Amino acid sequence: MLVGQVQSVDETGTKITLTDGTKLLTPLGSVIRPRALQEGTMVVAMYLEENGDKIVTKLSLKQSAPAPSTPSESPKR
Repeated sequence: MLVGQVQSVDETGTKITLTDGTKLLTPLGSVIRPRALQEGTMVVAMYLEENGDKIVTKLSLKQSAPAPSTPSESPKR
């Protein structure tokens, strides 16, 4: 399993490159829909290594930490 930030998805939709240089490949016959993964998206990937390639078995978006809530002022009446 690895966690990383998407740098790019190739035009065929079969290869994801993460900002650390890791390359993930989709399984044979699978493609990533255009614009489904945007640059900068954090992902969690499960994969199998085959002949040195990382073949994705499960890919999910990593939930970003919620922004700390700041007390807002009540509207003055």
